[in-house]
Amino acid sequence: MTALSPVEAHYHRLLSQQLHTCTPDRALAALGFSEGGLSAEEIRQRVVRYGRHELPHAQPPGLLIVLFRQFRSLLSWASGGI
Repeated sequence: MTALSPVEAHYHRLLSQQLHTCTPDRALAALGFSEGGLSAEEIRQRVVRYGRHELPHAQPPGLLIVLFRQFRSLLSWASGGI
């Protein structure tokens, strides 16, 4: 079994606490939040610990792939969806 990343371990801890049964104050405390939001220092620490909150950018398909998909789609339509 592989070790969990820090982010995965954090979410496993959160999920095990059944936050839906907690009071709002207890749930905020368990998540490490406050009603006022995160301070600039807390944001910096979390970015260092967990990384930026971004999705990776996928490279768009090349021209040949696009043409192949369009041709395949046309064949599928013309053959009645086979």
